[in-house]
Amino acid sequence: MTDSTAGSYTVSELVTDPGSPVSPGDILVFGGLGLLVGLILFFNGFRLLKKSRLVKDTPTSKIRSLAMGRAEVFGTIVPFQEITMAPFSGTPCVYFRYSLEKQYERRDKQGRVHEEWRQIDSGRWSVPFFVQDETGKVLVDPKNAEVDTPADRANMPILGLELPPNILARTSPDRHALLRYSESYIRPDEQLYVLGFAGDNPHIADTSQDTAAGDKMIQYRDGEPFFVSSQHQEAVATYSASAGRQSIVAGAILAAAGLIAAIYASTL
Repeated sequence: MTDSTAGSYTVSELVTDPGSPVSPGDILVFGGLGLLVGLILFFNGFRLLKKSRLVKDTPTSKIRSLAMGRAEVFGTIVPFQEITMAPFSGTPCVYFRYSLEKQYERRDKQGRVHEEWRQIDSGRWSVPFFVQDETGKVLVDPKNAEVDTPADRANMPILGLELPPNILARTSPDRHALLRYSESYIRPDEQLYVLGFAGDNPHIADTSQDTAAGDKMIQYRDGEPFFVSSQHQEAVATYSASAGRQSIVAGAILAAAGLIAAIYASTL
């Protein structure tokens, strides 16, 4: 017998049995999904390796000697004109992001009930801020940046009626629905690593009286990398390289398994 067995059935008999929970169509769908996700992971791994090399190859500048163009700085966050508030914790910050999930029940083909979480809302918000080192400070606008900060609050349970008013207005869930949220933020006085484009400061009139501030702002520019992280340069590079290698290996395995499953299903 060339097919592996499942109980008293071969795999071919199991998936072609009309009463079986597994069908060739199911295998084809899952194989296709595996192939797609695997390819995404595979190419994302190369993106992370490229990021690691870029971070390593870009020298960290002292803010006083910052030149126009691609720049890398590390320093302490100082508020500029205003700060914002993280929506769930109310923490004063210059940047936050959050996700909100709702618990649903799903029945499988056998009628069994499974609980699962689905995202119903997400968002991020930021305001410009200074990054300061011992030589001066530079304005940073984190809009459109790739922000790497750990979740300060992850999968925290909450009821619909307990949602902050601004989030409640966006989602309007059942007031007694079981929800959970994750939230991360960047606070004043934290240390921050920034790699981005140093260009003209559009707020020059507001910073001209500040002798420690220059006339540049690190910001998003199309085609230029823009990373913000709560880790130092070496940690960012090391983590990106490690995550990139893992993503490439996992993606290759998943894509190969998905392709094999899809080919097998098409022969049944």
